[in-house]
Amino acid sequence: MKKILMTALLSTTAFAPAIHAAENNLMMATATNTVQETQSYEAVFFAPYTPQTALDMINRLPGFLLDSGTEARGFGATAGNVLVDGARPANKAGGIEEVLTRIPAAQVARIEVRIGANSAGETAGQTMVANIIRKKDTSTGTWTAALHSMDGGIVRPSFDANFSTKLGAWEATVKLDTSYERYDREAVITSSDAQGQTTGTAAEVFRNGPKDISLSFDASRPAFGGKLQLNGMISREDWIWDNDRLSHDLTDDRLTTATIDGGWQNYSGEFGADWSRKLDSGWNLRLLGLFSMNDERSEDNTTSGITDGALDETGLFVSDWTFTETIVRTTMGKAKGKLKPEFGIEGALNTMKNRFHMLITDGDGLATFAPDDSRADVREYRAEAFGNVIYDAGKRLTLNAGLRAEVSRISSGPDTARSFTYLKPSAGINYKVSEKLQLGISFRRSVGQLSFADFAASNDALDGRVFEGNANLRPDRTDRLEATLDYRLNARSALSVELFHDWKKDVLEQVVLDGGGTGIANTGSARQWGATAKATVGLDGFIKGGLLDLRLYLKDSTYTDPVTNLARNLSDEFPLVWSASFRQDISGTKWSYGATYNSKEERDLYYPADRSHYTCGERVSAFVETSQFFGVKTRLSVNNIFGDDLLRERDYFTGDRTGAFSSSEVKDYRRNATFKLTVSGKF
Repeated sequence: MKKILMTALLSTTAFAPAIHAAENNLMMATATNTVQETQSYEAVFFAPYTPQTALDMINRLPGFLLDSGTEARGFGATAGNVLVDGARPANKAGGIEEVLTRIPAAQVARIEVRIGANSAGETAGQTMVANIIRKKDTSTGTWTAALHSMDGGIVRPSFDANFSTKLGAWEATVKLDTSYERYDREAVITSSDAQGQTTGTAAEVFRNGPKDISLSFDASRPAFGGKLQLNGMISREDWIWDNDRLSHDLTDDRLTTATIDGGWQNYSGEFGADWSRKLDSGWNLRLLGLFSMNDERSEDNTTSGITDGALDETGLFVSDWTFTETIVRTTMGKAKGKLKPEFGIEGALNTMKNRFHMLITDGDGLATFAPDDSRADVREYRAEAFGNVIYDAGKRLTLNAGLRAEVSRISSGPDTARSFTYLKPSAGINYKVSEKLQLGISFRRSVGQLSFADFAASNDALDGRVFEGNANLRPDRTDRLEATLDYRLNARSALSVELFHDWKKDVLEQVVLDGGGTGIANTGSARQWGATAKATVGLDGFIKGGLLDLRLYLKDSTYTDPVTNLARNLSDEFPLVWSASFRQDISGTKWSYGATYNSKEERDLYYPADRSHYTCGERVSAFVETSQFFGVKTRLSVNNIFGDDLLRERDYFTGDRTGAFSSSEVKDYRRNATFKLTVSGKF
């Protein structure tokens, strides 16, 4: 922990000289001259970036780290740190990004950034909140068309458009989004025994062709003395993929092949209604309802072991899923005054129905494994009461505290119903050191949302895994202690740092279940700590119109492995990721260019009998864009300019990972440079 915190502090110290060096050379005409509790960025501030949507504008806020919401249960705990016209949209699917991409940039009057943990409502305790203020009574839209050049030289199109207008008393926005992609990759696979001697090689070709279309909307109007807001989304996604592998076993000089033809289809929809009203007493009343549904089907057909024309084995794996979530919520709170209380209740019903069918046959067509269909039907009823209070203790100090009490009942059959009770406290202090510097410290307890898919059997055809469902899962719990620093030099330069330490209970990881198969289970406790930092530095003193964006993510953990009983990191954790982006808007022209560097990424995945280490190489991308021609914005970007290697090193053990190391497999495939030509405009 000391090492990672020292690295974070050294990193933020390294950012500071660059910020100070540029301090006297930055233009601030488009935002407030000093850092206030609320700093306003007018639309003209974003003009050099030619934004198309509100999300483009949010991503250009100096020092702002977008929090799109967590995977916690329910609605309130997933709020994030962006509001639209002072309220959180009544949606969960796609997060706040979905809402922001359907707001045309031309409809945004300004973005207000509130600094300090004195925001009321669902963003209470957030040290930085962005509020998008939209223009009223306007009709505007944007469109974007793109051509993507992908690995293998394949070119695919995409198109999206959004439109905002006033329809009678309604302020409405609608968005259409389509894409059709294709990803091909080739890999070289090397297998070795425990002594490191090569025992086999293989060549693999993977082809993946996803395509999707979605339509979303939001609409608001005065109603019943308050404001009514509606949100909705429907989408369809299709994935068709196939994988061919030719293997050479060096121990007996035998050639074998394996083929997988897979497909996945998803229909999803969501509808939310939100009504709020400011009462004469100064209190705000809010009522919300939300319903979402996902219907998924996947089918994998495998053929393997064709040797000298003889078919050894075929497999068929079919999964059907239906997920629903229904939420009702009411809150009553005050948003003004030294004391800002809020109280409310929330109820939810989550359901999942699944059918999993698997059939494996030998070369003669005889079934070698043909179980009855595995079925799962899961329901969760949940109710929560909560209260929060924010107290402005002076010009510099803000205090906040809250308590949530939750009861829930999960059933996956007549004999598997279980009840849970959780208390979720939170507290925070924010101190304004100066007009430019604010510090905060907070504590909160959260309860994770179970993936009901883990209650049911499933498969991973690429890795040849079949997972057993576990009906005895319970939500994981996290206690987080967090410290924040926000330094706002001026409109174009800022530094944001978050340091955190998590105490986790009922960690979910892969183990051998009672039925003998592999699946997810609650496996004990863990500690996790880390830091995130973002520095935005205006470079006008060195490069006129230049802007540097630096981002750092650090994470470490300690956890007792449920298989080996030894200490290790949590599975699927990225210990260090950082990036640096440079952009210059050339003064007096309509041209811009820039480049981004992304660091190497590494992570480990643990299963009962094997461990995989993934390495993604460094990546460099660049772009040039202009609004010089035909009144549209044209952007040419090159991703992965120098290519990079993706490497998976997989170690196998005898029995499980407590046994002797038996063999290894290294899969190495290279991603080449890809191009994207984007043309976007307004109407």
